[in-house]
Amino acid sequence: MNYHQTIQNVYYQIVPVVLRNNNHTLETYAFLDAGSSLTLIEENTANKLHLNGVTDPLTLTWTQNLSVQENCSRRVSCMIKGMNEKKEHLLNGIRTVKNLQLPSQTLSGSILAARYPHLKGIKLSDYQKARPTVLIGLNHSHLLMPVGRKMGRPEEPMAIKTKLGWLIFGIDKICLSETNHLMIHKSEDLMTEMMRRYFSTEEFGVKPVKTVKSQALERAETIIEKTLKKTDGRYEVGLLWRDDNVILPNSYSNALRRLATQEKQLAKDPGLKNWLCKTFEEYQQKGYIRKLTKEELKRHSQKIFYIPHFVVVNKNKPIPKPRRDGIFIWSAPSIP
Repeated sequence: MNYHQTIQNVYYQIVPVVLRNNNHTLETYAFLDAGSSLTLIEENTANKLHLNGVTDPLTLTWTQNLSVQENCSRRVSCMIKGMNEKKEHLLNGIRTVKNLQLPSQTLSGSILAARYPHLKGIKLSDYQKARPTVLIGLNHSHLLMPVGRKMGRPEEPMAIKTKLGWLIFGIDKICLSETNHLMIHKSEDLMTEMMRRYFSTEEFGVKPVKTVKSQALERAETIIEKTLKKTDGRYEVGLLWRDDNVILPNSYSNALRRLATQEKQLAKDPGLKNWLCKTFEEYQQKGYIRKLTKEELKRHSQKIFYIPHFVVVNKNKPIPKPRRDGIFIWSAPSIP
């Protein structure tokens, strides 16, 4: 029987380039991506070029709501040119990322030229398992725009000329034929696996990255977990202090001045004073507030904060009604 097997090589728009920052140069590979709004460079590559820039957190978002937070991303700039080109171009406002996770690629220009007549005479670089460390996006669209191309049949790979040089783009199908007396059972499974890998986001390099929680978020979740409780049908939770060593500003003098001013106003308005005293008595009976002991009054700590108290009266209402704002003293509890 005749046995036919088709193998296909997928060629992304990858081109060998030279990056330069002053006297520092580096040969690498660039991935031309018209679907990206930004130009990105791996942090390790930027460090080798001694690229310095302002740190600016960056959120990368793909399809299916996949996103990665790059908290230490920098804005950098450098020069770029094709491996076989002379003219340099400025890459301005590049964002650094930990890892681009782009696919590696192998290319043999001589083999492709021998197989496809339309690819003859093109100066292509041969490379093995080249992995791009730069992704050029739409903010440098002049480097993405083709300035020339050579095409064969629809199912054959094409050659695209950019300002960074020639690159191969498309799918290269190779048909292998043999005459054997064999029973093939796994050819369908092989093709299924190849198609799965081709359309897989993991094969392309876009992988769901586990979201890394910040130290502040982990601390907040720990405090909530330890202090959250339900009392009389209501939930209570501890305050989300940034750290255990809580230091509150000294507010005693300000609260004392506010109290003196409040007492002068109440002396001029006996009705308001009577209402306020009754209100505090009700609060004390309900357990909302309590009087401090003499020992507590003598205590001094950086975890005690005095809140100025005052009464607000809305005179625009038909029957003016006072409202209480503030309390006398508050002490920050210890964090478990």
